[in-house]
Amino acid sequence: MIIPGNKHVVCITGNVWSGSRNAPQRLLVKDGFRRPAWFTTGQRLTDAEYFLISTTEFHMNKAEEMVLAHMEFGGAVVGILKRALETILHDSVQGALIVGPQEIAAQVAEAIPQTVVFSLKDETMELSPHLDDANKRGQLHRVDVDVLAPGAWSDVHAVMAEKLGLTL
Repeated sequence: MIIPGNKHVVCITGNVWSGSRNAPQRLLVKDGFRRPAWFTTGQRLTDAEYFLISTTEFHMNKAEEMVLAHMEFGGAVVGILKRALETILHDSVQGALIVGPQEIAAQVAEAIPQTVVFSLKDETMELSPHLDDANKRGQLHRVDVDVLAPGAWSDVHAVMAEKLGLTL
């Protein structure tokens, strides 16, 4: 998969989240990132846009190496097709933003060396072992978040923007 030189592939994962309008994923979308549609063979996993495919269609896409990342959840499979990411990269200003579980972030980082992964954690939490390889490759940035601190989510967005070289 070829990533245009001026575009980013960013994954946000971790154990602390906010539905706030200042949530980092919402601010990155305002900055020009777009989120690819996910597929599911059953139920939704995150707040991303989803489309339904059959289990057979999933296996056919996987056999043809068209699946970027996937995982089982609640008896179904959820994930992202390569063409969904390519479409977002083509249509977005800044690049693709994938918000989801560590398993998905790890697969995206393995498939696309330019991927930047942000793991949002409380300072006492350990990183997921799923992210060990991304960490070894230098793709992982741990961001400690005190969710009760005023302006915490804006601060997280500022850290992300700095790491990505975005001007705010």
